[in-house]
This record gives sequence, C-alpha cells and structure tokens, in this order.
Amino acid sequence: MTPEAYITSGILELYVLQSLQPEEMAEVEEMAHHHVEVRTAIADIRESLAAYGQLHAETPPAPLRSKILTAIAAEVENTPAVEIAPKVLQMTSGAEVAVRYARIAIAASISLFLVSLLTAANFYLRWQEAATLANTLLAEKTVLAAERALLQTSAAEGKELLALIANPDIRLVNLQGTDSYPEASALVAWNPLSSAVYLWVNALPQPADDQQYQLWAIVDGQPVDAGIFDIEVGSKQMKAFDKVEAFAITLEPKGGSIAPTLEQLHVIGTI
Repeated sequence: MTPEAYITSGILELYVLQSLQPEEMAEVEEMAHHHVEVRTAIADIRESLAAYGQLHAETPPAPLRSKILTAIAAEVENTPAVEIAPKVLQMTSGAEVAVRYARIAIAASISLFLVSLLTAANFYLRWQEAATLANTLLAEKTVLAAERALLQTSAAEGKELLALIANPDIRLVNLQGTDSYPEASALVAWNPLSSAVYLWVNALPQPADDQQYQLWAIVDGQPVDAGIFDIEVGSKQMKAFDKVEAFAITLEPKGGSIAPTLEQLHVIGTI
C-alpha cells in the first residue's frame, strides 16, 4: 500500500487513539519509520487532537463535582472513630503537635485525592470529546474516499463514452423505459463494422437475488440473446451483432432465458 493510501485509510487516527491491536500498532510504526509523510501525518493528527482539547477544555460539570464530594464525605463519615483512653489524653505538648501534624497530613491527602479525581474527570471528558472528533473525522474521510472513487469511475466511464461517440462508425441507441417502468433507461453503442456492442445502465430497478437483467437484440423481427448482466457502474461489452433492428432489456431468472419475458420488459430502443 502506498503512503498516500495508508494515510487516507483512517488507521493513523486509530493509532493515535491507541485503538489498534499490537500487531497493527507495530505495522503503523514500521510504515512511519520508512515514510516521512506517514510520520508527518501522525504528528498532524496529534496536534489537531491536542488543539481541540485545549480549545474545549472546561471545568467538570457541577453535578459531577457534587457527586464526588458527596461520595468522599460518606466514606469519611462511615470510618469508625478512634477511641482514646483517658490517660492518653494527658499527652505532652510534643505529642499534641504530632497529632495536629497527622490531622493536617490526612486533610492534605484527602484534598490531593479530590484534586486528582477532578483532574481525571476533566481529562476523561476531554478524551471523550477528542475520541468523538476522531471518529467523526474518520467517518468523513471514509465518505470522501468513496465519493472520490465514484468520481474517478464516472470520469473513466465518461472518457470511454466520449471516445465511442467520436468514432463515426458507432451507432448510439437510447433505450427508454416502457409504460410499466417509465423511470428506467439505458444506452447501447453498436458498431456495425466490428459488430461490437457496449451497454451502459442509467436507471434500472435493483433485481432480486434470483434474477438478472438480459439484453436482447431484435434481428429480423426476432429477439436474440445478447447477454445477461448485473447492475454496476461502467460499460459492459455484450455479444456481437453485425445486423440489428433494436435492443431491449428484460428481467429474467438468474442465468437468463431462451425467450424474453415480455411482462418484465423494462426498456427498448430502435436503431
């Protein structure tokens, strides 16, 4: 896979989010080691996520903070009090200082725990936002890649059709929908000299799994099988004919039929 295709695949975003399997992480690191553009893309993704996190950083919601404080207070309240014998109360001033120091240390520990907990909650919220953004970007990149592939296919199809139109020997036959299927349409390019027949599907209903479309050439008033086909983008070269009066398309059982099913006649066009 080329570095450009690897970058647009979306795997780098998952790598930055640590969402890959160990072998996939190793694969990304190997690509980054050999290709500077992959390393640059990884750095750009990390910078984008960091910038997004800083831009949207905010204090955790008050309900979350209140819930954490309530949980800590309940834990402290449920902790058994330490009973001190009467004679222990007669401590020296040095012992009293030690007790005060211990209480201060405990309070500081609780405060530190609370600050750490709030920081972790804030970091979790920012991480969730960054992960959502990364998933959104990945989905958009996937859609853009699909649209790009479709445009490339359409451009290739248009180039091929233009080349055929420029050929003075080509006869274009516009197959229009019948009364039962007015929205259906297709185009046939036929070369009487070479007998070549090319088919483009513009609009045909999606057939069932056990059905296929079949092209028919009308020769001397009789339908002749010109080949079965599936709906897909681009041209299809069908069976050759040196003499044709018209073309038609019917929907037949999968594998085609010997004779056309006229009730399933979708389009027809004369030379």
